[in-house]
Amino acid sequence: MQVCVRLVLLLLVITSALSGGWILTFSGIPPGEDVGNFYAGVGVSMTGFTVVLGGVMGLNDQSARVSPGAILNSADGITLLSFYLDGGPMELEVYSGAWGSGALLDTARADARGPWDPLGLCLPSAHSIRFSFDSEVTLPQIDSVTNIDFVVPEPGTRWLALLLLPPMLILKRLKA
Repeated sequence: MQVCVRLVLLLLVITSALSGGWILTFSGIPPGEDVGNFYAGVGVSMTGFTVVLGGVMGLNDQSARVSPGAILNSADGITLLSFYLDGGPMELEVYSGAWGSGALLDTARADARGPWDPLGLCLPSAHSIRFSFDSEVTLPQIDSVTNIDFVVPEPGTRWLALLLLPPMLILKRLKA
């Protein structure tokens, strides 16, 4: 299962390099540190996001814990945002200016139906997104944040087995 997610992330990284987009995996930032301006080289800054161990790729992966009121900024603007979410529910408030300034363009609700649920949003041309939620809930985590394409669901083992079963049965009959 993790191989499929790794291949998708690799394709996103390659596409990112070719398209000028970005994918934020939070690797390279020590756990416990704020993301801050770590991704300033691609025009992204974040406040209220703390790197933690554990993510869509497992316990050795890193993700970002979201604090109430956290903001993601993009100097080049954001028209698509996709990420894996563990936790929620939360509201995403989309703003025309940096740091939640300017006009409120749109709001969206994000809630993971299970651990590391893939989410994606097509947005009006925004420059910041504020993550708001009730601080009484467990702090949600996000991983593999991108503006290139939608992240894909990791296939469940049962579904993968069901997809592979018919070809395996056909091959077995052909050998007999």
